[in-house]
Amino acid sequence: MSEHWRLVAPWYRWDLAAAPDPARADAAGRPAVQKFANTTFVDDFLHDPQASLAYTSDDCVQQVVGIPSLPAFTSGPNKGKKRQFSLLKAVPTETRKVFQPAHQRFYLVAIELHCDVVGFPRVDPAHIAEVGFVIRRRVANVPAKGSRELARDLSTLATRRAIALDQAQLDVARARARSLVPLRSPARSQVVAPRAATLAAYEEVALAKRRIAVWSLNNGVSTDVQGWVPGPIKTVGAWLPSVDEPGVIVETTYPMYRLAPDPNDPDHPANTATIYFGLLPTASADAAEDGTPRFEDAGLYEIRCYAQPIADDDCPQLPVWSEPSAPFSFANFHDPAGCANRPVNIRLPDFAALEAMSARPSVRMSTPAKSHLMFSTSPVPPTSGSVGTDEEICFFAIPLITIVATFLLNLFLPIVLLIFQLWWMLKLKFCIPPSASLSAGVNAELSAIPGGLDAAAGLDIDIDVRVNQANLKEKLRVGLNDTQDGLGDKLTAQLTNNAIVQALLVQGLAHSGTQTYPATLPMEPRVTRDEVVRPQ
Repeated sequence: MSEHWRLVAPWYRWDLAAAPDPARADAAGRPAVQKFANTTFVDDFLHDPQASLAYTSDDCVQQVVGIPSLPAFTSGPNKGKKRQFSLLKAVPTETRKVFQPAHQRFYLVAIELHCDVVGFPRVDPAHIAEVGFVIRRRVANVPAKGSRELARDLSTLATRRAIALDQAQLDVARARARSLVPLRSPARSQVVAPRAATLAAYEEVALAKRRIAVWSLNNGVSTDVQGWVPGPIKTVGAWLPSVDEPGVIVETTYPMYRLAPDPNDPDHPANTATIYFGLLPTASADAAEDGTPRFEDAGLYEIRCYAQPIADDDCPQLPVWSEPSAPFSFANFHDPAGCANRPVNIRLPDFAALEAMSARPSVRMSTPAKSHLMFSTSPVPPTSGSVGTDEEICFFAIPLITIVATFLLNLFLPIVLLIFQLWWMLKLKFCIPPSASLSAGVNAELSAIPGGLDAAAGLDIDIDVRVNQANLKEKLRVGLNDTQDGLGDKLTAQLTNNAIVQALLVQGLAHSGTQTYPATLPMEPRVTRDEVVRPQ
């Protein structure tokens, strides 16, 4: 009977019997969203459904928080210098985000159908007419009164989460260093992981979350669930209120397909399970009448799967619905973590080759009359805001456009940095950081810090007595000057060692002098049937 059906995550995502995990147990009762990193993900899933990527902190929505300003030195060689590049920090929240295909990330929604009776048997596919899913949006209705208080509590939560994350990272770095220190060494006491501080920081996070929950309850904060309903025009629709489990589905649905077991693989996960999967769209051309895109990076969404039983004795059957998936958001097209998943290599034009080849123009630019900008010697400015009366057609070679654009970037970037003091932008330009020789010098100076460079990211290097500040400053200055003329002199004149090393560590370049990308990506753990327990 369909009223006893239950839609849960595939069995390989259920909780472990030997090591129960509340988060994994909660996810077992929801649709599973599996992540992949190549365009053959459907074939890979059909062959081995368990082989999907694990989620990391990069897959979380980042929240920007302010960090305390380190006090400036009032005397000595560092007097008046800045100790930080920026007073902002991005902290991962608990909300997941899904990247776009342009970020080389792809997602499948997977669901398993069971009869919720003794033995938890699988549903016979012969009794299923259709399986699909919908994407819904959750919108919180926050009363205007007291919204400032809520904003303050949310800011407090973000700050406390950042502190807890820093404490946890410091624990990891010190634990790594502690394992390398002999048991009876006097230095071992310096690298004891501050577990008490970390636990206290996470307790503060939990307290801040409870405060927000209580405020929301006392002030009548409600959440509307909305479904996307298409209009007469195919790509135009609207988010409209939706009930959790409608009997008649009017919102946009996405099909799911049965995972057929491989007849040559007796251990295929679908051999003894009724599993369906479907492609999760992470970009859409749909928009509301006012032009608002259907999927926004500021929105909060969820997935609900449904199964339509085959009609019994010509009587219609209502669809059976799953629990909502974990809430998620869509990554912006320019998301830094997403774009880094698929680095683009651009080789600038070779001047000698261009001079020798006389490359033919490959771009045709036509300008309507009175719409092209030209320099004029007339003292009277044109009334239309542009000069030139005739239509103009010009041809350019793409290398020429690239040369001029790169020249202007290199010309104005130092000006922007110096005039507006936006030194944090150096973290976005990877040809500025030091060479391998500078890396060796920085490593040598910071070797006294437990955990090395990894731990240095969470410490104030300027006040660490184990680091020879004069030697470190000179290595940074000379190394940066070798990379770009005068950059080391400018940075060390305005910033202390702490700020410069922090920028190098953020880029992950201080180890090798070049940007590195992971050769392998973390995978979800592989399990067998006897290792998991059914969802509660």
